[in-house]
Amino acid sequence: MLRSILLEIFTICRDLFKIMIPILLLVKALELLGATTYLATIIAPVMSTLGLPPEMGIVWAGTLLSNIYTGMVLFVSEPVAFQLSVQQVTVLGLLMLIAHSFPVELRVAQKIGVPLLLSFLIRIFTAYAAAWVYCAVATIIPGGEEAASILWNPVIEHQTLLRWLMSQARLLLQIVVIVAVLVCMLRTIRYFKLDRLIHLALNPVLPLLGLTEKAVNVVLVGITLGLSYGGGMLIQESRQGGLGARELFFSVCLLLLCHGLIEDTLLILLLGADLYGILIFRLLFSFILVALMVYSLRNKSEQFFSRILLNKNYRPGRR
Repeated sequence: MLRSILLEIFTICRDLFKIMIPILLLVKALELLGATTYLATIIAPVMSTLGLPPEMGIVWAGTLLSNIYTGMVLFVSEPVAFQLSVQQVTVLGLLMLIAHSFPVELRVAQKIGVPLLLSFLIRIFTAYAAAWVYCAVATIIPGGEEAASILWNPVIEHQTLLRWLMSQARLLLQIVVIVAVLVCMLRTIRYFKLDRLIHLALNPVLPLLGLTEKAVNVVLVGITLGLSYGGGMLIQESRQGGLGARELFFSVCLLLLCHGLIEDTLLILLLGADLYGILIFRLLFSFILVALMVYSLRNKSEQFFSRILLNKNYRPGRR
């Protein structure tokens, strides 16, 4: 059993690191070449349609290319950030939470089976739609116009290349530890059949999201902890043929829109966002959108999902 657990941990981490390490190096090179600034120039006009100052374009650009931590640093580096309302920070937070870390996370989704362009379009348009809908709804919610209280305002120091390499090494080590804990936890849950209680509680919701009991544990990992962890396990499932094409597609769609509820939500809260907006609203919006996708594609065959919506020549269980 120990050998089996270690092999599973190694396989998941190997698959993730094959994706992450080259992309982390590429993204760093792009940042040094000023790609974030160019992307911010393109995004700036979009900010005004959501009631945000154009300076916030660089915050979302950094988040898209790198991660939420980078977006936070760019956020507190902009003086105008300290003049934003709770509603404005929540709108920006929704953009950052739904659409971030594209180079790594879109590659993870592609490895599972969803094409890069489709993942990109789903996350970009959903992020904007969620932010726009929240803008419309927030006008009737009291308190949104109050000034946001930024709880995180560190002293920003220049990061040398060596410090960056050390921080990425710590990140990879953290992933190994977290994956090990998750694998052991899921094995324990299955051994004591605790997953049956989880499935029983979620049974009314699963059909609406196009999921069955097979995908629940992995999807819950991704929703609570992040796409990288849930995605690594979904890669394993797709290779082993544990999920059909239809269920695999909807599982990935749900994770693309709603993942990392614990860490990511806490990070955006530090910037002064509203908890209900970045957590409850995001959950409901993601679930409703996936449910609508399930309903609209209810008559499509497994062949349609495997040949059209998943990577070309996708076959469950194929290595």
